[in-house]
Amino acid sequence: VKSRVVGIAWTDAINDMFRQGPGSVYNKVPPEALQQWRDFVIAKSCNWVASSLPLDAVDTRPLASKFGAKALFPAVVEVSAGHDTHEWTSAVCKNSVFKFLDGKFAEAKKQ
Repeated sequence: VKSRVVGIAWTDAINDMFRQGPGSVYNKVPPEALQQWRDFVIAKSCNWVASSLPLDAVDTRPLASKFGAKALFPAVVEVSAGHDTHEWTSAVCKNSVFKFLDGKFAEAKKQ
């Protein structure tokens, strides 16, 4: 599957796919495999977040200040969705999302 995934576009997502703790399914995954998966997701991803910044401006606020949550993917690039309300983020940033994915497809074709 990883060879076919060229890009992952998130819209105002709190990414905690790898939360570990008592009873977590990820406790059964070898640490090196889990780290490889995290690195893969980080390399392929961009997250358009609710923000008052202009569309596509890099949003460097810590996730904790936005949601009161801890970032599990602190290295995923977060950019402004161009709207500060969660419900509007996907609609407002859709052209940027497709531009990002087009770029990822172009990169994959060169390899």
